[in-house]
Amino acid sequence: MKRPTSVTLLGILIFIQGLIFTVLSSFALLLFSTTLSESLPPDIASELPTVRLQDLLLAASALVMGGVGLVSSIGILRLRSWAWLMAMIAQGINLFAEMVNYTRGQANYISLVVSTIIVFYLNQRDVQIAFRVAHRRENPASVRTAEEDQAAIEEARRDVVESK
Repeated sequence: MKRPTSVTLLGILIFIQGLIFTVLSSFALLLFSTTLSESLPPDIASELPTVRLQDLLLAASALVMGGVGLVSSIGILRLRSWAWLMAMIAQGINLFAEMVNYTRGQANYISLVVSTIIVFYLNQRDVQIAFRVAHRRENPASVRTAEEDQAAIEEARRDVVESK
């Protein structure tokens, strides 16, 4: 099955999000580790804010979320059935964290909007059908028959043509 354009866009968007999380959190952890090890010159170290355990945990969790985003984006681009669920769980966790930050007055609106867009993309009909077909391809013992798979593919094609 050919990968729909929306799945490609979704995979690229999640990859960029994961890359940003990974780079920023790696930089923060590197900065924290140099501050804690006191390897910075005293005049530079005095300008940096103090490092709290909460900051370290947030940076480490962002690094994990970035890794999950990178892995799920590769799975999405390769149409692996597990990747859809992994991406949805990651976006749910990210949206929850952003809503908590919003209630604390520390909202990151860009991350909130990007995660919302990704969730909408994950729930588009052609994306759903592509991953449903991919799941059946990976698990031939599923309950649907080859005829039902073909009907689902034809329905997805009609929907894509109608939406253009």
